[in-house]
Amino acid sequence: MSIWLRAISWAARLLLAAFFAFVGYWKALGPIAALAEHHAWVMYFPDWFARAVGWSEISCALALLTPSFPQMRSVAFCGAAILFINQIIALIVHAMHGEAAQAAPQNLVICALLLLVAAVTKPQGALA
Repeated sequence: MSIWLRAISWAARLLLAAFFAFVGYWKALGPIAALAEHHAWVMYFPDWFARAVGWSEISCALALLTPSFPQMRSVAFCGAAILFINQIIALIVHAMHGEAAQAAPQNLVICALLLLVAAVTKPQGALA
């Protein structure tokens, strides 16, 4: 794998980890009323669900920062895969509530970056 691809992957991992740590922190620990003002989707689900999503995003953000040692690749890969699924579900929820036009560009860029990270951190011997 080229050094440029690894460098771009690390830059993406750092940006994604910072983003998901930030948004995850607010979902996990922020006031639900403030979340409802800025993230309309929390209005459609129980409070505990927003909290669970937040803790999941924080955990996956940390997973993205694991070293690229061969033994640790699966941790970053799993974090990227879970966050990818998170973004697909987020896009579906936004579409169901008429918010796709505003949310889709961000969700799709994040999905593309997560796919890059997953491809670079894919454990050896995993399915292609």
